Amino acid sequence: MAYWYGQFLAEQLKRDDVGDAELCILAEIGRVLRRENYRELKKTEFNKLLMEEVKKHMRTDLKPRKSWLKKAGREYADREKGVAEEELKLPDVEIRSVYMRNFRSFGDGIHLEANEKKGTTLELVDANNAILKRAIVFGPNGSGKSSFCESMEWKLTDYIGECDRRGIALSQFCRRYSCVHDPEVEIKFEPNKALSPGQKRLAKSCFIEKNRIQGFALLAKGKGDKDVIALLIGLDDLKKIADDILVLPASCSIAKSDNLLVDAKNALESWKSATAEIERQIAAEKIRESDTAKELTTILHVNQNLCDTIGVRTKEHENDVARWKNGKNRLDKIYFLPLKKEDFADIFQAAIGLVAAREALKAKLMTQGSNVNYKELYTAVSALGTEGKTCCPACDTPLADVKKNPFDKAAEELPKLGELQRLQNELAENERLILSIFHRLVTIFDQLSTNQFAAVQQSTLELPDLHESISVFRGRYVSFISVCNELSDPEDVFVVLQRAIILVVGIARHLSAEIDQYATSQDQLNQEKIRMDDLWMAAEKKLLQLRQSHEAWVKAEQRMKQTTRNQQEHLQRKKGLEDAELIEQNKNGFLRKCGEAYASVHKQFLSFKHALERKRTETIQQRIAHYYQMINAGDSDAECVDSVVIQIPDGTNDQYAILLFCRDGSQRNAMHVLSEGHVRALGLAITLALAEKYALPFLIFDDAVNAIDSDHRANIIGMMFADEYLSHAQLLVTTHDRLFWERFCLELGKRQNDESVIPGASFVVTYPANGQGSVFAQYNVGFEQKIIAAMDHFDLRQAMVYLRIWLETEVLNYIDSLKGKDQRLSGRLHKSRRYRGNALEPDITGIFSKISSQMGKSVGGIPLFDQGAQDAWSFLRTELIDDVINQDNHAYSEALLNISHAKTSDEVREIFQKIKIVVTALQRSGRPPAATIAQAVLNTTEANLVSKLASP
Repeated sequence: MAYWYGQFLAEQLKRDDVGDAELCILAEIGRVLRRENYRELKKTEFNKLLMEEVKKHMRTDLKPRKSWLKKAGREYADREKGVAEEELKLPDVEIRSVYMRNFRSFGDGIHLEANEKKGTTLELVDANNAILKRAIVFGPNGSGKSSFCESMEWKLTDYIGECDRRGIALSQFCRRYSCVHDPEVEIKFEPNKALSPGQKRLAKSCFIEKNRIQGFALLAKGKGDKDVIALLIGLDDLKKIADDILVLPASCSIAKSDNLLVDAKNALESWKSATAEIERQIAAEKIRESDTAKELTTILHVNQNLCDTIGVRTKEHENDVARWKNGKNRLDKIYFLPLKKEDFADIFQAAIGLVAAREALKAKLMTQGSNVNYKELYTAVSALGTEGKTCCPACDTPLADVKKNPFDKAAEELPKLGELQRLQNELAENERLILSIFHRLVTIFDQLSTNQFAAVQQSTLELPDLHESISVFRGRYVSFISVCNELSDPEDVFVVLQRAIILVVGIARHLSAEIDQYATSQDQLNQEKIRMDDLWMAAEKKLLQLRQSHEAWVKAEQRMKQTTRNQQEHLQRKKGLEDAELIEQNKNGFLRKCGEAYASVHKQFLSFKHALERKRTETIQQRIAHYYQMINAGDSDAECVDSVVIQIPDGTNDQYAILLFCRDGSQRNAMHVLSEGHVRALGLAITLALAEKYALPFLIFDDAVNAIDSDHRANIIGMMFADEYLSHAQLLVTTHDRLFWERFCLELGKRQNDESVIPGASFVVTYPANGQGSVFAQYNVGFEQKIIAAMDHFDLRQAMVYLRIWLETEVLNYIDSLKGKDQRLSGRLHKSRRYRGNALEPDITGIFSKISSQMGKSVGGIPLFDQGAQDAWSFLRTELIDDVINQDNHAYSEALLNISHAKTSDEVREIFQKIKIVVTALQRSGRPPAATIAQAVLNTTEANLVSKLASP
């Protein structure tokens, strides 16, 4: 697509009247078409992108860079290295093989060898390594026929036209479903040559596919302003640009009022509406400027010391404030123990009281004498219950003989056990409090001896006795911990703990003076901290006053400067807005010119496209008529076409048309009168004529006979083998029509039996259930194979039907090959054939009589048919066999011969052998071998010489 636009661009740059706006449009359309997704663009998207590109171009430079555009045009024009379109030609190559893997329906394929290359390969060579000139691929829908053709199109042209028709990206279209691997396609040519970019564009014409012909048929039914030719002559890229991407000039939004620039204009209007207020503010600022000057003079002269205060004294005061602040922070770090002497006394008194209480509790427990065994006994007695018991549970004494009932005794003792439990709980709580008091004392002394007391030392407080006492305490505390760890009995631990508490209390009583001194030091430090806080707050307040005075002086100076700046900015803003509005007006004028230029470029592009279409079609119109006649051979004289004229829009005509000049002298518009099938036949004729023009060495037909009836399909098969150009080109044909496939194979078999052998093969493509993708299998089709298959499956009725068709077909072909004027046949008139070229159906009996007469003829004394063929024909013409295989109504009569009920009928096999002998003889056109004729001539000459020598 970019190539064709490049050709158009190079052509436009040759003009001398190309303006800046037109150059800009040419450049920006080229930028849009160089995008990766340009094939997916729609008209609305193109319109938007073109507008963005034009505005972007104006933001960088108002005038387009003409030199850059000319350079780009030269690059487009030189891309083909000077090769003109009419000189492009594909190399004289033929396709040897096609390899596909992970391309649409083709996966890894089926492989019998472990080291075999994965994928599917179609080898287009025969057993003698000769390239197949004809290959047909048959398969049902979904088997992979179109995927096979599309793989070759992708490899040969770098694109697939079906992507545009379906609106699918190329990468997504080619990839096999649910496969992560990239598709692979490899085509081997004979000889091995590569295609240039120009040749790849030309290779698009090698593909004759049903979708292109169908698209042509659909367009042909529409209005005459639609391009119906480009799809068939390889200019579909140009058609896509013109029809699907470029918008009509009336729809181009470049010069519309909605897209014109108005920002600068609106800004200037807003500024003008506010000009009066701004000027009033400037006048007021001038008055305030005068007042500010007077105020500054008063400040500087009346209080001269203010400057000194603001300058030097402010710095000195800031140093004092910093020093005070550091002292305050140092005092904040000092930790004062929150306990006073009275608090110590309370703690010690509580510790001593707890120890005494523990001793009392233990004594009380001893007096109670708790007995766990008695409790358990009572529990057991209670569990037994008193109901129904007549004996003591302990000694089995009857209750009537005991001094006191044991159950009543147990009930009286239970409250005593409850009192015992309460005392035990109270003792446990006492021990917990003793532990808590002990740990609290340990924490207090530990704080006094480490970080917290160190801070007190920094404040010149020295208490050496306190230090020494705490050290002694810590040593004994460590000993106490080690002793407790060695004891296993809790009672022993509490004995040691009691001694430790008494020790701690004793040490604390000796520290009474030190603690008083510590508390005094604490009060002094608190007072110092309060004083430093007051100094710091006063200094901050004074510093704030000095700074406010300094800021007032600075603000007065700034107001004077701001007034001057406001005046300058006001004038600059006004000038900038006026300049921006002028530039905006110029840009809007350029946008309007671009809108007009787009209309001109659009018109020039359509003219360029029409010129290319005329150039491609004006030399092939006679060949179009030729191929159309071959496809429609046998039609009535009223439908026969002598010539075809393709009408392309020009200055005098804006409509597409294909005019048919019929044999009866009438002129018709093909788009108006042709049926669906005839339109498709015309499309096929156009593509074949273009292929002949460029002498394409190979053609790929992808179900190209869709919607064409059976008789015309037969004509197409005959054309593929009889036409001078097509007979020399390599043809790859795909079809889903079994009858077309069989006819093609029969014609191919007939050609292979002639003297001019055409290498060919038939393939069947299937999509097996193993999920490995489509696979090919060579499968030759003919009546002979069908008859053999029917007999192998004991389907004798089917075998007899094919035997009759086979014999009649070959006999008719032979009679048709006889060119003598005396060959006259009788027949019957059929209404169903009245629109055909010949409404008479030849009589088979008469035709067989002609064959019988030919059997007895000879050339130079040598029979046209050997004795074996004559005997076989005589066998087939016997009354019984003839009635079986050659009934006039072509209906099977079981009363003639009871062979349809036989499982292994020798009669059918014998008939098959005889027909095969006759068919072989007929395909040789009834001519004896050349060696036999030469020998006969030699014998005759020798006899004549002997006769002359013997005569006197």
